[in-house]
Formats: sequence, structure tokens, C-alpha cells
Amino acid sequence: MLVYLNVGTMYRSSLKFLYVFVALIYLTQGSITKEEGKVLISRVETILSDISRFTEVKEAEVKKLLKEAEKLSGGVGISLEEKRMVLNAMGFKPGHWYACPNGHIYAIGDCGGAMVESQCPECHERIGGRNHSLIATNRVATEMDGSRHPAWSNAYNNMANFEL
Repeated sequence: MLVYLNVGTMYRSSLKFLYVFVALIYLTQGSITKEEGKVLISRVETILSDISRFTEVKEAEVKKLLKEAEKLSGGVGISLEEKRMVLNAMGFKPGHWYACPNGHIYAIGDCGGAMVESQCPECHERIGGRNHSLIATNRVATEMDGSRHPAWSNAYNNMANFEL
């Protein structure tokens, strides 16, 4: 019976390890651009690479570090869960998200093409554009929805951009 409990404990420990390892992989698939996020991920990797038993203390430390890193991931200053909620609430197809010269994220509705110039509410830099042309100092916010091209562009609508 003692062996069974030990195996069960090892099994649960392995499952917990696998859970946090998968969370680490998921988190690093996003774009962690902030240095402090990279440091947190490095600390998690160090704990997970330790060959000694994966204890509850290690699990708690890893979960705490992953939670902190998640807040820094995605490059937009919100957690991945918050970013998912924003994307779902807005309901835009990829390519509607842009960034001002200072990296503040904004969206363009309708077709996603820039038709109006405005000011970033955060830093007051020029955002948007005219005639479906984005201001040169702005860029597609790939970190928001993974799009590489604006929703309104020949590049976006080129069939070569789609995995068929």
C-alpha cells in the first residue's frame, strides 16, 4: 500500500509538472517583449529544469511566476485573458489593430482601412491615416491579433497569405 501511495504522489506530481510546463509553453508562444517578463520565464525554466521532485512549494512558485509573466505577455500591457476578452468583445477580423509611434494600441472599425487621422488618447501622436493608407509612423499591431497586414490591403487579401 505504501508503494501505491508513493506512485500516486509521483503521478500527481508529474501531472502538476506537466500542467505548468504546458502553461509555460503556451505563455512563451505569445510575444513576451518586456525584459521583466523574460526574467520571470527564465526563473520558471530554472525551476522546471531542476531534476529533483516537483513539490507543492515549487508548483506554487512556478504558478506565481507564470501569473506575473502572463500579465506582461502579449506586448500590450494586459494579460492574455484580458486580450482574449477585448478581441471577442470587439469582434474584428485580423488586421484591424494598429499601434501609434509609441506602441499604444488602437483599432479601426468597418473595413479596417485608415480613413481619418486623429490623436492617440495616451500620447497625442498622430494615428490613423487617409484613403486606406496608414500614417507612416503607425504600424499593424501584430501583438494584438497576430495579423501581419492591415485588414484593408492588397497584402492581406493576397491568397498567398492564407494557409490552405
